Amino acid sequence: MKKLLCVLIAALILLLGSCSSAPKGINPGTIYKTTSTEGIPTRLYLRENGRFSLDCFYSAERYITGTYEIGADAVKLTAGDGAVYVFKIDGDSLVFDAANSDEIPRTDDEKPQIADGEKFEFFREMKTTATNS
Repeated sequence: MKKLLCVLIAALILLLGSCSSAPKGINPGTIYKTTSTEGIPTRLYLRENGRFSLDCFYSAERYITGTYEIGADAVKLTAGDGAVYVFKIDGDSLVFDAANSDEIPRTDDEKPQIADGEKFEFFREMKTTATNS
């Protein structure tokens, strides 16, 4: 009887854990965004096909895309031009690691687009579409 009760409790815990609205850890097919209240928040799209988009600019020609790898403690983005950007994993959020990253292009006023230590929080899961390439 005790075994059956333990199994039922374990199953209930697993079921309740899977009902969470945000994923645990970092997952492909999700969007992360800064919590900055100045202007438009920066968004990082981690697509299920291993590609990313970093939307931290106000013009399409300065949009950063490439591939990514999720490690045990960091997400490494490799842009199409070979630049590398590292984000440390902090639960289900990402924190920009400028010391281990190439410089992100600056705006006309020379302010960095993403500051060292800037936090990107889980925003939402992406809907899979044919245009996510």
